[in-house]
Amino acid sequence: SWSGKIERNYYRAEDLPQLVISEICYHPADPTSAETAMGYDDADDFEFIEIQNIGSNTVDLTSLVLAGGISFDFTMATSTDLAAGSRILVVKNLPAFEARYGSGLPVISSYGGALNNAGDQIILADALLDIDIQNFTYDDEPPWPTCADGQGYSLVLRQPYTNPNHSAVANWRCSGLPSGNPGTQDAVSAFLGNSSVDDDG
Repeated sequence: SWSGKIERNYYRAEDLPQLVISEICYHPADPTSAETAMGYDDADDFEFIEIQNIGSNTVDLTSLVLAGGISFDFTMATSTDLAAGSRILVVKNLPAFEARYGSGLPVISSYGGALNNAGDQIILADALLDIDIQNFTYDDEPPWPTCADGQGYSLVLRQPYTNPNHSAVANWRCSGLPSGNPGTQDAVSAFLGNSSVDDDG
């Protein structure tokens, strides 16, 4: 007897989208008095994740999903094309995000759930091919940068164009500015001091 029809989707590794999670604001600073007056009294409302296309071609995001501590289906995005070198943002609460950062940033939608302040898993996957593009867990304890844990800074991926291992703490640092730089680069000049005398290296 014959089985039912089996379907498989094949791909070449070189054709997979070159995407990184370039910035994470998992424990934003507490709301200001002005933000509280606007009704945004929960720091989690200001969470965001930034995704960057480090490849040389435009990526169709339609088959992608975010999973782990949060959930998002990119078919719900306001834009599903990400040009080479460009960044997009998925946020917790769009009105709250715009109250803090302004409008006009490349926000494509809001995600479900919330990033855990004590550490969480983030998965960027292709649901059609059933593969993970990025799958890692951040933490709020040293050696992870503690300034991203409620002090207003975000986690920024070092040298994103090298597609570094997202699970390696050495590949993350705090943003150059409080509240991070969502939707824009956060490049910093080379460090010339002695990192061994800094609490988080």
